[in-house]
Amino acid sequence: MKDKTKGDSIGESVCLKPKMYSVFPADHDSKTSKTDIDFEKELEEEEYRKSKGGKKYNNLTKNYGDYLKKLRAEKNLNDYIKIVAVKMFSNEEVYILRLENYRKRYANNDLYVSLEKLYELYYYIAKEKIAKDQIMK
Repeated sequence: MKDKTKGDSIGESVCLKPKMYSVFPADHDSKTSKTDIDFEKELEEEEYRKSKGGKKYNNLTKNYGDYLKKLRAEKNLNDYIKIVAVKMFSNEEVYILRLENYRKRYANNDLYVSLEKLYELYYYIAKEKIAKDQIMK
């Protein structure tokens, strides 16, 4: 059974069947209901959990994982990376917009710094490829 009391000793418990139980800490008074402070504490803990990762990173992680799988499957990595870079950053406006979106989502986080460096490299590759293609025409 999971520790639902976060390390506090259990005062009362009612167990009906697996995953159907109720546990109260030893200092729980059944005559008093939860106070506003209890609700605020729960909200703070939930916000803290969300700020540490949660759903915010799921989509980014999934997309990056998909990208790595495709990259590993490619025979000509350089060409593939150039194609991806041009698709991602066809012009400077798109590059700036994407960085702004990530800055808002991942502010105060090392992840943003890493993404900024990665996308700066992609943008440089895209600019170089676009310029080379224009010269070839």
